[in-house]
Amino acid sequence: MKVSGQKGVAHKKIISKSPYRQEKSRKKRGKMPCLDISTNVNLDGINTDSIFSELTKAVSQIIGKPEKFVMILLKGSVTLTFGGNKEPAALAEIVSMGGINTEVKRKLIATLGSILENKLYIPRTRFVLKVFDTTMGRQNSKL
Repeated sequence: MKVSGQKGVAHKKIISKSPYRQEKSRKKRGKMPCLDISTNVNLDGINTDSIFSELTKAVSQIIGKPEKFVMILLKGSVTLTFGGNKEPAALAEIVSMGGINTEVKRKLIATLGSILENKLYIPRTRFVLKVFDTTMGRQNSKL
């Protein structure tokens, strides 16, 4: 970037105040882990507050992000089969900007599976978790 009167010199104040850079840093801070769970279990009459609380704490502690950034979606009575039958089962997806590695994946599967088993009586063997880290493969990106 050239500023008039200064050949070949980048003006740092202009760069640092760039709206693109400010928006990019805001987005980076604001990206939250989002856990989306679908289950064939009917949630009517179940106190979901304690489920949300436990899931939020677990995701926050395992991924290392503040609880205030963790989002949980829990959908019940979803038409879902697992292994060809309609016994209680759950499919979950978690998306996070960073904080995901092999050990974190293992902890998430074990911990979230235990919570669903204890609260909704979904066997851990009938729980599938898909994990997405939005920063994977972007380390060398120019964007």
